[in-house]
Amino acid sequence: MAPPRMRPDILNRFFDELQSNMASFGLGPLPADVRERTEARIRHELGGDRHYLPAAPARVKQQRLASALRSGANIKAAMQKAEVSRRTGYRILARPAKLG
Repeated sequence: MAPPRMRPDILNRFFDELQSNMASFGLGPLPADVRERTEARIRHELGGDRHYLPAAPARVKQQRLASALRSGANIKAAMQKAEVSRRTGYRILARPAKLG
């Protein structure tokens, strides 16, 4: 029997994503000792528990879609740029806009 497929470690994915985006914030690389200490604290506090990360809230999806449409993209391209499915995109567009 083949071994079960391992999921990528979410904490390592988080730190890798943070590291790859540090330059866009005008910051240098994350020092290895800071990453190790932070990772150790998080693993000590949360280790062994499974945590649920909900999908982006509808508001975030709506904002991304609106931004893509305002930039002049057609509906199909805007949905792809906003990373929403066709069905979700049309559901968002069918909702009345909340002003305020």
